[in-house]
Amino acid sequence: MLRIGETPYISTLPLYLPLRSRLGGDWQLVPERLTELSEMLASGAIDIGPITPIEYLAKADQYQLLPGLSVSSLGRSGCVMLYSRRPAYELKDARIAVPLWATAATRLLRWLMREMYRFEPTLVDRKGGLAENLAEHDAVLFFQDKALKATAGTSELYHVWDLGEAWWLATNTPLLYMLWVARKDVPAAAVEGAAALFAEARAAWPSERESIVAEAQARAQVPPQVVGGYLARFNYQFTPAHQSGLDFYRSTVAALTSV
Repeated sequence: MLRIGETPYISTLPLYLPLRSRLGGDWQLVPERLTELSEMLASGAIDIGPITPIEYLAKADQYQLLPGLSVSSLGRSGCVMLYSRRPAYELKDARIAVPLWATAATRLLRWLMREMYRFEPTLVDRKGGLAENLAEHDAVLFFQDKALKATAGTSELYHVWDLGEAWWLATNTPLLYMLWVARKDVPAAAVEGAAALFAEARAAWPSERESIVAEAQARAQVPPQVVGGYLARFNYQFTPAHQSGLDFYRSTVAALTSV
């Protein structure tokens, strides 16, 4: 039996909800947080799963990409968001609360601030919610489901910077949030089979949109139109344009040292 890692993120529901009905007895979904899934891939506890671009680039010799598959955006996504009481370009001497364990999100923020505003942000460990962090710090970074919920409840007093949109403006390439990989020892036929199943699931997303949005809304507890708009901004392909984005990401964001 081949084990496929499944993230809890709402952004992946358009893939995983249709996938569930297409899996046969030779496949098993293993739900877990993305960081744990990365460790499970490395240890062999799962065979195939999602991974951040930084994790993939650091261990590309250990993995093979599932062709044609990603979670990405071509511009604004609502997926990686900076909230502050003043514009991002005025945050040179600010203290920004971030999840320091989230290497991909924090390095993306650092690179964009270097590239667009020519300063290195001061990052501190994020704890608590939006209001708590902005009471103690100048800005706070949220991503995935936490960003969706924070944006839905954000006061107009806050400035909101979408890092997916910023990346697009700076590079004109898609921003990759997740890739799917298999360990190198997984047989090619199994990788091809998994890729075909994910392709079928991706193709089913438009026809199953209503049920997927309903599931996402139940999880996020935000209005359905907010969830629907959020999901509509993601791209689930991996094209030559995505490869160009990954190549540029390799030489920029991934090349930064850890905080």
